[in-house]
Amino acid sequence: MNATRTLIAVLALSGGLMAQTPRLSLYEEFTGENCPPCAATNPGLNTLLASPTNSPKVVAIKWQVPIPSAPSATWSLYQTNKADINWRYSAYGYGINSAPSGRMDGQNVTVFGAASDHPANLNNTVISTAQSYTSAFNVTMNRAWNPGCTAITLTVSIQATANFNAVGSLVFRTVMVERVIDFTVAPGTNGEKHFEDIAIKSFPTLQSGVAMASNWTIGQTQTFTLNCPIPSYCRKKEEIAFVGFIQDDGNQQVAQCVRADRQALLYDAKAVAARVEPVCSSTLAPLRSEERRVGKEC
Repeated sequence: MNATRTLIAVLALSGGLMAQTPRLSLYEEFTGENCPPCAATNPGLNTLLASPTNSPKVVAIKWQVPIPSAPSATWSLYQTNKADINWRYSAYGYGINSAPSGRMDGQNVTVFGAASDHPANLNNTVISTAQSYTSAFNVTMNRAWNPGCTAITLTVSIQATANFNAVGSLVFRTVMVERVIDFTVAPGTNGEKHFEDIAIKSFPTLQSGVAMASNWTIGQTQTFTLNCPIPSYCRKKEEIAFVGFIQDDGNQQVAQCVRADRQALLYDAKAVAARVEPVCSSTLAPLRSEERRVGKEC
């Protein structure tokens, strides 16, 4: 109860009493590919976060930490993004020393009423409590593929809907996630093959993000664009989404969150079969999107 009162007081001081924008909360899970309790917890967590009750209130980023150990496969989720992961769970100061563990809007989940920071203790009431605090910011994030679908351009627009004074440096961080990843072989030792909302890359960097002014007044705005090349280890481009969030590095609180969700590729036709026929030409004539006729001289 004291922790909740402290959070309310800090939010009132930093965001002012005139905050009008509904909050989209950020839930960060620290989970591991070599962690047996993580594999047991994640299916229920994924169901909870995706429910119609909660999906409008909270978005997730899953960080695959090397707890109890790092997976050895070079293509594992940890090994392909370990610089970002190591900084977030360790160097940033969250103090994560066990998995699975969670943070809500940059704070211990217990602040919002959970029995502990273990994801098994996240529930509808905790999510609703976190989301109930209004924010001093309105944020939009729009995305667009480049012509070859090798990169995505993000346009981020921020507007203050209340006065806001940060405790420390105020930063906008942008994380590329894959909404769903399915492996045929588990990347770690816990047998887990299905993953959701996995952090795969940050832009421009996770550590620096995009700097924001520390003090904001109602109506103040900031707009910027980010060019986000798709990393070579991305499993499926169609599953790429982006989670952006404003974070006060003085107290680690997340002031607002936004997600630019999955978007179809510009050119997604697939040749799934070919048919060879003894026709009297050497042309390649289209039949339909699923098959092609390969001509052969008679």
